Amino acid sequence: MLWSILVLLVILLKSCTRGRPKSVAFGDLVSNSDRYHGKSVCAKGIYVSGFEASALGASTYRDRDVVYLAEPAIWLEGADIVFRRDCFFSGAYPPHEFCQVRACGLFEAGGGYGHAGAYKFQIRGHAGYVNPNAKAYKVESGL
Repeated sequence: MLWSILVLLVILLKSCTRGRPKSVAFGDLVSNSDRYHGKSVCAKGIYVSGFEASALGASTYRDRDVVYLAEPAIWLEGADIVFRRDCFFSGAYPPHEFCQVRACGLFEAGGGYGHAGAYKFQIRGHAGYVNPNAKAYKVESGL
């Protein structure tokens, strides 16, 4: 009897997690892009948004008074942003906003993504995923 209850609980837990994006470290995502291509993922990083910019990176750098997103970067095309904090604006014109985020969606690798096709990777938003614990922000690419 106890064994049957345990088996039933395992089956229920597996069905509850099916369809949820897998949390992947940013570095692992870009280093092992073939492994995650076509899969639903969530990754934490620094999101830059603004004119012709909608990308996720692991870090930033400063050149004179302007902040840039370090390479490699992942283009975000309508990705689901499940948290956003510590935002600031760059010194560039037009200004770009940088925030710590967790972005979720369908990961694609192959190149030609984003503005002028300059990005090797993309996280594309997908309908149907709702994080019950956080307010989601929809990221629009502006293109």
